[in-house]
Amino acid sequence: MKNSENYEEAYAEVVEVLNYIPLNEYKKIPKQYITFMEENSSETCSFVYNIALPFEKQNISDTAKNILGMIFRLFIIKQAKKEELNAKDKKLEKQIKYNPDNLFKRNNINKDFKNTKENVALIEVKDSIFMKIWEKIKGVFKK
Repeated sequence: MKNSENYEEAYAEVVEVLNYIPLNEYKKIPKQYITFMEENSSETCSFVYNIALPFEKQNISDTAKNILGMIFRLFIIKQAKKEELNAKDKKLEKQIKYNPDNLFKRNNINKDFKNTKENVALIEVKDSIFMKIWEKIKGVFKK
């Protein structure tokens, strides 16, 4: 399955789910986002949202869940909740970055640096006119 087809089906799933959210929340989403998803959604997608099941039990693709999460975060939740989620994200990012288990593992950056280090050639630097004048002045005072 191609990546674009995956998004087409995800857009169709998102549009279907958005049909079941409260109208006041639906209105918070810019029309251009909804129009984009409707225009680019798959016409052959057979996903149907079952209102009898909770959201967690719906058969929604991970891509559609990610898109819904983005829409929720960007447009629906209140500013205080956004700040709380951003703080959690930063904390999680630091935990991953400074995880003691990964601290001493070699990473690809070091390998890339070694490769570029071997391929670096020396470049001859010619003295500028100012350097020549400076050297002459220093030579006069040394005598």
